[in-house]
Amino acid sequence: MTAIEWRDILGWERATCWVIAQEVCRRAGLILPSIGAYDRARDDLGPAIEEVAAPNKIGDLIAADPTKKGYASHVAVVVEPGYALSATVVHGPYCWPIARMPHDRGYWRVRQ
Repeated sequence: MTAIEWRDILGWERATCWVIAQEVCRRAGLILPSIGAYDRARDDLGPAIEEVAAPNKIGDLIAADPTKKGYASHVAVVVEPGYALSATVVHGPYCWPIARMPHDRGYWRVRQ
């Protein structure tokens, strides 16, 4: 697993969780395509991602539905072993230890 620089992203204002995921993937040499809307993200990403049992590589995505919308309305991205980076409107970018959450919708890896 190649380390990447990511701490500068914590200072980004108005960054969305998806923009952060795309940037982390870019820095890791992965291409994470754009999506039209969160409720269609899985269809938009199609062959670019594959489901994995656990998020353990830089750039792995943790999809979640914290607002109970019925689809993956939020994403975090692994930035180093055991830690993921994301953002919310209220808190902005933040990094947290990876742990199972009741609203998890799956783990995904960008195909190289």
